[in-house]
Amino acid sequence: MKYIKLIEDLLKNYEYNKVRVTFLRNQIQRLSSEEENEYIRSKMLKGGYSGKVTRFVIENGKEVATLNNVEATADNYKEKIEEEYKMVLREIEQEIKQLSYDISIIDDSLELIKGINEKYYIILKQNYVHKCPMEIVAESMHMSRSRCYELRKQAVELIVKIVYGERLLLQQTAEN
Repeated sequence: MKYIKLIEDLLKNYEYNKVRVTFLRNQIQRLSSEEENEYIRSKMLKGGYSGKVTRFVIENGKEVATLNNVEATADNYKEKIEEEYKMVLREIEQEIKQLSYDISIIDDSLELIKGINEKYYIILKQNYVHKCPMEIVAESMHMSRSRCYELRKQAVELIVKIVYGERLLLQQTAEN
């Protein structure tokens, strides 16, 4: 049952995942390397860094360059902020990778289903991907709603067999 639920969730979130990947790719472009320095600088400014050059003071008869305490502390945050920036990019890229994998599972499964049984494909595409109510799907397919639900269940089980293997589906059915 859990594999069926997993596939149903992937089907339901298919369009959302595609939109999310596009959004995340655009976000990476907004955080491009040209923006990296601006991002780091803005974080440092929020931390108290003013961007001023060092000032020179005389200590023990020698001229020494110093920053005031707040600026010196903010300047030390630069490495931490750079690492934070890189971590944000890695997290975004990891999410894109996972969502792309989920999308490809559904793309491949739908293509295979289409070759096996056109009705399965149409029902899954209309009901899950395009979010059409089953009444409308049944009407467009010229069959009863209960028959459409039955075919949808068979189609999802077929995808589970394709993705996870028939043995897992049989094992899961035996457990229930």
